[in-house]
Amino acid sequence: MNTEPRFFYCYNKDLYEFIKLRDIRYLTKARRLENNDIFTMYLQTDELTKAINEYKETRTYN
Repeated sequence: MNTEPRFFYCYNKDLYEFIKLRDIRYLTKARRLENNDIFTMYLQTDELTKAINEYKETRTYN
């Protein structure tokens, strides 16, 4: 049984905003050294997983 915490790294601004609207707080916000992209890091929880799945279901693709 693995008891180490799991993390989710979000590089998508739209997903970040979607998660933020659900009052899920990130652990840290930083820049990736290789390309300077901003990301937010979350603790992987059931609540976060549910929000990500909702985002995927409601996302429209062209």
